[in-house]
Parts: sequence; C-alpha cells; structure tokens
Amino acid sequence: MEKLYYTVSEVAQMLGEQASCIRYWSDSFPQLSRLKRSSRGNRLYTQKDIELLKEIQRLIQVKGLTINGAVRVLSEGLSSQDNKAKALAGLKLVKARLEEVKKIL
Repeated sequence: MEKLYYTVSEVAQMLGEQASCIRYWSDSFPQLSRLKRSSRGNRLYTQKDIELLKEIQRLIQVKGLTINGAVRVLSEGLSSQDNKAKALAGLKLVKARLEEVKKIL
C-alpha cells in the first residue's frame, strides 16, 4: 500500500537528489508552494507532488533549463493542458449534438 505523504528525505532518495535541492525546488515552483506540512512544520509530499518534481528534474537536468525556464515551461504547459481539456469537452458536446441530429434525420 502506498503512503499518502512522503517526507523530503524520502522524496530526495526516490529522485536521487539532495534534500536541500528538493526544498529549493519546492520554494521556487509556485505549483509546490502550498505543500501540506506536518505538526512540526516539515514538508509533506503527495504522489502528485513527486510526479511534478520528477518533471522538474527532467527539465533541469535533461533539457538543461534554468529554474526560471522550467517554471515558465510548467506554467505554460499547465495552461495549455487546461485549454486542451476545455476544447476536448467542447468537441465531445458538439459530437453528442450531431449524433442527436443524425438520429432525427
């Protein structure tokens, strides 16, 4: 069974990074700015947060982007994904209406 929350040291071990690097990324990326915190104030990461950190790691290490470049790519990517999802929902609605019209004819 998977855990719901992971500590910064567990996440660092998963990604093969230093805990200080994970903390820095958490502070630098707005998508991670609202992490859940333990009663002691330690950051707690969900599986979704870890996936985002993996993407950040890929952008910085493989693609060679700076922190600011990775922030920009992720911000644009999220907004374009939202636009794609809205467009897809609209197309599904149009398809359903066209099928209704086809049945009538």
